Amino acid sequence: MNINIINKPTINAFIREKITITNGIRHDLRSSVSFRDYQFHLLFEKDPGEQNILDHAVFSVQGNTNSVQWIVGDHQLEGGYGLITWKATSAYKGFETINVLTRKGKGLKPYRSSNEYWSTKGLGVQWNSSFGTMMVSIGNTLQDGKVEDGKINIDETGLHVTENDLAYKNNLKEQSATFLWTNDYLGNHFGIIMNNQHVVEGNGSTVSKAAASVFTTGKWQNWQWFGESAIHHNQRISYLSGVIFRLDRIKYLVTIRSYPHHFRAYRSQPFSEWSSFNDGERGVFQNIQVKVKKHTFALYSDIAQKVEEGNNTPYRLINHENGLRWQWYNSTHRFKIQFKQNSQTINEVNFEKNIFSTEKRRTTSKWQYQYNINKQLNIRWQINTASFNKNESNGYGLETRILFKGNNVVSTASWIVAKVNDYSGRVYFWGLNLPGEMNSVAISHNGQQLGARIQLLKRDNYRIFARYRIKWPSLKFEGTTVKTGALAIQINL
Repeated sequence: MNINIINKPTINAFIREKITITNGIRHDLRSSVSFRDYQFHLLFEKDPGEQNILDHAVFSVQGNTNSVQWIVGDHQLEGGYGLITWKATSAYKGFETINVLTRKGKGLKPYRSSNEYWSTKGLGVQWNSSFGTMMVSIGNTLQDGKVEDGKINIDETGLHVTENDLAYKNNLKEQSATFLWTNDYLGNHFGIIMNNQHVVEGNGSTVSKAAASVFTTGKWQNWQWFGESAIHHNQRISYLSGVIFRLDRIKYLVTIRSYPHHFRAYRSQPFSEWSSFNDGERGVFQNIQVKVKKHTFALYSDIAQKVEEGNNTPYRLINHENGLRWQWYNSTHRFKIQFKQNSQTINEVNFEKNIFSTEKRRTTSKWQYQYNINKQLNIRWQINTASFNKNESNGYGLETRILFKGNNVVSTASWIVAKVNDYSGRVYFWGLNLPGEMNSVAISHNGQQLGARIQLLKRDNYRIFARYRIKWPSLKFEGTTVKTGALAIQINL
């Protein structure tokens, strides 16, 4: 008797549609299909106010053949630490920088983000050899923005609502070629990136840029080092380097950076204080975390000097930021206290046109306590304060937040009371966010806010979220109220 076993190829498919209704309709459709060694990825996204339901469209086909991987369509090539090409968002300064700054780019991958200005449309190839891993990306991509004074100004909002937004939509045609090589040797990781970028505006203006960098990371006992150094089309050199020390319950990071003006390249997302494409900086950042039983202490400090084009004054803009945090928690109680202070020099001109330097300082604090009554119910109180320029402006805010987890629903209620002089004394609280949102609430005047969010737990293939908020412009529930709401439906197939 003969038994023949036939292996039939399987197809795995996933489709998710997310619709959010808040001051308009936002939809996000994602789909992926896997068949043998091939993967297909699709994304359609539209923001509120945009007329085209396919305003942001992404498509890619990915395949694997022996030691070669290729992607046709929208893809991303990540390498190094942000000087030439990196992730869609850079590492930000704060208490957790020590945990994210040392992460390097992950190489070639399909693009599946709603961030509209970061993908490359074209061909990406990756192959492994005894000499290391080599990746090539060739792209012909339309971008929002303009060429001004020989510089590329990209519109990063991704919103196509106003006449100005629409005028810059797909106004730039970007042709790019990027090469990335990485290899490991004796426990150390090395890499080289080379990129050439040619951008043509609709009116015929052109800009060409080239950049190359080397990056590395490695470990020795309790030490890890990392860094990247790049040379740009204007022959200027930028670099970011640092070391991190780990010992039991202690982690310490120190990093230095030096960026000339106009240093940003193809997909730069550097660790920096100033985000303008025209400005550079020099800075030193330190971050330490210490854990003692259930206590966690974190401290960071950063000092940066702005590098501006054409700044011939004797005063340079200097930004100094530091923060201190303490946390303690057990199964019932959670405490967090933190302080941040940011001071920056500002050049001013008096009536006699003499330039002098002054300093503006902003200090904030957060006091938070959470009481876990049981597994279903917890209450959190948070006090945020802000002081600007030696009490010239002050802000105080108190939030009471209650979270309840039922069998089929999760509900959150929030009550915020704030007393704020003006915008300089504004206070921030985390919003009642729907899936995909990363919004905070900034309060810059006296007022109160009541809000609620309801999340229906996953039923079969769908989830539903709803949010409602009402604001009063006073501390006594008086005045004209502002009411906002949102509804999100997420369907998985």
